[in-house]
Formats: sequence, structure tokens, C-alpha cells
Amino acid sequence: MLELFTQWCQGQKSGNHEQAAILQSIREFLEAHGEGQFTRMDGSDEAQDKLAMTSRAGWYERDDLNRRGYRFTSVGLKRATDGFDVARVLRALIDARIWPSTTKRAEQKKVQGEGNIRLWPPIYLEGLQDEA
Repeated sequence: MLELFTQWCQGQKSGNHEQAAILQSIREFLEAHGEGQFTRMDGSDEAQDKLAMTSRAGWYERDDLNRRGYRFTSVGLKRATDGFDVARVLRALIDARIWPSTTKRAEQKKVQGEGNIRLWPPIYLEGLQDEA
């Protein structure tokens, strides 16, 4: 039995499988739903914002490089990482340096036309592709 376990261990890739699975789950969620479940925070008029919102996962904002930073609601992040504990998701995003180490909870952000909404820090799809 020990021999089988040793062989199994040797066959496993090095690194953190759970962290990689979490990042992959978020990346796949954004690739599948980034256009339909996120709208721009500043309320500016973009074509994709006019699509019917079926099940909001959050909002997005543009950075200085014009990249989309997706800000999940707590419910949206839970849907994107279905099956993973929120604390473990938080740790994975911090360990991958996608979120700052000071991140503890969603923060109040001003969303045009919605008021203050609790949103997580932005996640950039490009950063997830580098990490996963």
C-alpha cells in the first residue's frame, strides 16, 4: 500500500493544485460570463452594457492600460468558485498576487446609478492567464 501511495505522489505535479483549480475556475467563469454578467461601474455607454443582464456577478472598471478589472459581488464570486470555501478563494487570490495581501472582505464601492455596493478588488483576466 505504501508503495502505491509513493508512486501516486511521484505522479502528482508540484505546486498547489487547489489554488490552480480556483484560479482556473475564475478564469473560465470570466471567459464565459464576462460580457453578460458584468457592467461598467461608471455607467458609461458601451455596447456590451446594453445587453440584458440575466444574473449579475459584478461590475467592471478600466485601468490605465484599458484592461477590464472585474469586481465580483460576494454572490458572484461564490458562483465563480463553486465548491471552494470563500476563505480558501481569498487565500488563493492573495497568494497568486492577484489581490493585495491586506484584502479581508469586499469593500464599499460607488457604482453609477446603483449607489454604494460591496465589491471585491478587481481581477484582471490577463493576470489569471499568467497564474493558472
